[in-house]
Amino acid sequence: MMRIAAPLLPVRRRPSALVLLVGGCSLLLLLAAALAHATAAAPPRLMVQVVAADDAERAADADKAIAILRAQPGVRAARQVDPSALADMAGPLPADQPALPALIEVTLAADASEAALGRALAPVRDAAMQPRGPASAPSPLHRLALFATLVAGMSLIGGAVAIARDRLSRRAVTVTLLRELGAEDARIARTMLHDPALDTLAGLGGALAVALLLLGAAGQLGWGMAGGLVTTALVATMLCATAAMATTLLSLARRP
Repeated sequence: MMRIAAPLLPVRRRPSALVLLVGGCSLLLLLAAALAHATAAAPPRLMVQVVAADDAERAADADKAIAILRAQPGVRAARQVDPSALADMAGPLPADQPALPALIEVTLAADASEAALGRALAPVRDAAMQPRGPASAPSPLHRLALFATLVAGMSLIGGAVAIARDRLSRRAVTVTLLRELGAEDARIARTMLHDPALDTLAGLGGALAVALLLLGAAGQLGWGMAGGLVTTALVATMLCATAAMATTLLSLARRP
């Protein structure tokens, strides 16, 4: 009976278990990155009070101060605290007590200068700037999330390297035949890593979709976090591909 020769590289019929392995590691990586983003230290803030006695003058001075603050390079955002919410928190005031000041919450960049902001607010005579408190240190949960992100990322890259080495060792005869036929190492590496690359992309894509759905269902998904997760997935994909390709090329270069 005639035997049909097996192909040098097996024909791909269905995704391998690598999809689930990569997807699980990628999901842990993305969720850890999301936790690190959510627990990051809040940006520095300060408060500006506008203490004019007249209501109309106070409102005008508050608008002027907000416009000045928003024009400063060290200010990320400036908004007035809702006067009704401020009044609810303060409760009823005695008859001899002046009206509540207008409060402006200012979100600063890390390199913002309070002295420069004070000089900029000089034209608003009734504005008083409260000193900024010390910056809050990263919480233990944030540090744990960063560590988990690093471990998950290194595990993912290590898995890509191990898969590349295993696939090359299993196809040693094929590599020898391809070299005898004149194939270059770069072409051999691309051929060897084609199927694992598809599995990795499928696993990372599935993990990204699951992470976005979970965070969206929990009400924790914003544009910043979504962009961060997509960036994390793209970086992880590039690092895995680079590590696998470099490992395969180095292994081929060491072969006689």
